[in-house]
Amino acid sequence: MKKDIQPLQVNEAKQRSQQIFPILFDDIWIMLLSLTLVEAANDLLLKTRFQQPSEYEDTIKVVINTLLISSVLNVSRIFDVNPNKTYDSQDKASIPVLMYLLERPDVRNAVAVDSCAPRERALSGLDTMLGIYKDAKEKKQFQDAHHRIKAFRNHRLAHHLFEKSQDNPPLISDIFLLATVARPIAEQIYIIKYGEVRELLTEEAIIKQTDTAFWTKAFSAALCTDTDVEVPDTMCGS
Repeated sequence: MKKDIQPLQVNEAKQRSQQIFPILFDDIWIMLLSLTLVEAANDLLLKTRFQQPSEYEDTIKVVINTLLISSVLNVSRIFDVNPNKTYDSQDKASIPVLMYLLERPDVRNAVAVDSCAPRERALSGLDTMLGIYKDAKEKKQFQDAHHRIKAFRNHRLAHHLFEKSQDNPPLISDIFLLATVARPIAEQIYIIKYGEVRELLTEEAIIKQTDTAFWTKAFSAALCTDTDVEVPDTMCGS
């Protein structure tokens, strides 16, 4: 049962929001980096030169599966909320809890006043975050993806419940879908918290080049195809 807890005072709600900002940004960024690493590996594995038996095949599967499980845990935490507690009593650094706090105009104004960005820019960023989350929540595709991820986390990752099985397991695309919601929220958080702009998609594209170079060497060694590897020009010279 949810206890009858009074809404937070504006200063406490502001402080909680400010505490959530850096934690949530870091969690989202780590998730995005993990997914970028998975994407780079998948792109290479789909190429013909890697479609051959190898004694390291199981090792490669374990590594990639571990990255995916880590991503599921990250995205679950990012969108986590305890249904048995009121939002005012939750200490989770998650998007739903943050959005609940920021729905209050007095809290948004207090956060904007303390922001490293100009007040109007901070208010615009806060409104953008709320709009992104509100739009996502109303879409069935997001709801279904979130439900599958949460169920998988509860039934197979946090616990392995032998009496319960998940009839509708999560898809890899579910993780990427939730990431598309989290990414622009993280960008606005960074502006409000640090007063600087970060274009995370651009950063991910740059990092993916390094990830591709890493996987190219790793897969080439594992599959004994060193002489048949084509490395993009942007990664040559090493």
